Amino acid sequence: MCAPNCQGANLNYADLRGANLTNASLMGADLNYADLSGADLFGAFLWSADLRGANLTNANLTEASLIGATLTGAIGCHTVTGQSLVCR
Repeated sequence: MCAPNCQGANLNYADLRGANLTNASLMGADLNYADLSGADLFGAFLWSADLRGANLTNANLTEASLIGATLTGAIGCHTVTGQSLVCR
């Protein structure tokens, strides 16, 4: 695993269920269809990360930065009040 620095990493289809990625740098990482269910991404930097089709069910994204991230087709998340991302 590349945490805490996974910038630009190719993590397509990676099984990261329950992974501790607290404060990880995942800027520009390719996480297409990765299983991040139950992962702890508290404070993670996901700038410009590609999370298309990723499973984020029950993932902790508290204080995570998702500027420019692609979440098209991501499973288990929805926005609340236009800004907050909730994953259940």
